[in-house]
This record gives sequence, C-alpha cells and structure tokens, in this order.
Amino acid sequence: MRRPWASAAGLALAAVLLALAGCSATDTAPASPDPVAESDETSENAQSDVPEECATAFPQAFAAPDLSDVEALPADWPDPPPGSTLCLTSSGLGDAATESLSYVTDAEASAVLTHYEQALAGYATERTPSPTGGEMLTGDGAGIGFQVQPGTGTVVVVIQPVG
Repeated sequence: MRRPWASAAGLALAAVLLALAGCSATDTAPASPDPVAESDETSENAQSDVPEECATAFPQAFAAPDLSDVEALPADWPDPPPGSTLCLTSSGLGDAATESLSYVTDAEASAVLTHYEQALAGYATERTPSPTGGEMLTGDGAGIGFQVQPGTGTVVVVIQPVG
C-alpha cells in the first residue's frame, strides 16, 4: 500500500540532520588540549580506511564504509552512478531505523536523479524540492521509504523501513 508522504517528513528531517552533521563536523570539533602532542600518524590512522576522495566532502567519515551495515537496504537496491565512491554509512539519525549511504560522485545532480529514477523503476518515485535546495528523489517500495539527495559532488541516500 502506498502511504501518503507521512514518512517523507521524517526522511526530510533525517536528510537535513545529515547535511547539518556534515557541515558542523569541523566547526564544533573540540580542540586538542595540546595540538602539538597529537601526531599526524594518529590522524592518518583514524581515517586510513576511508577512501581519500571522501575526506573533504565527508570529514565525519572515520571508518571504511560497509553496505552490509545498512540493514534496511533492499537486495535489489541499485549501485550509485558510475564514478561514485561510498564514503559513509550511518544509522539512527532522528530514528533508530533511519539509515543513510553517502557518496562522492562525478555525476551532476540531474544525472544522479535520472540514474536512480531509471534504476528504481519498480519503486514508486517522485522528484520533490529538497530542504537544502534543488531537487531530490523520494519514493517507496520493498518495505522502505527513501530519499536520494544529490549535492555538489555528493549524493546521500536516506532509507527508512515503513511498516
């Protein structure tokens, strides 16, 4: 049964929180009590498993992303557009069941939306205004509601089980 976009508000909130988390990660990080004491080796080791191209777009990424960590991801979920790199997976944004996949991509925002519209042909999808500007793809099917939100050089997919 297609639900009215009651869950869209929750997904929109999750997307905004994710965007804010990415923006504020470097602004609110506590300063080291002794910056000289923190070695470059320690910070290199902390992000050694994160793909290098992710550092600027997703500075909050601290471990290698793993799709198997995203429990609500349907088996038939499509790959991102060619040239995309998975940078971050997360869960619990506003609701313990909300999960996200964050990618850096060479694809333009309109190409990202077209890619997912075509790849998700078996799902109900709709382009809607994004709370952070531009358009995003919202939809549901296979027991989930989702948003695909392209940014400048990034795409964030937010997934939430619906029941």
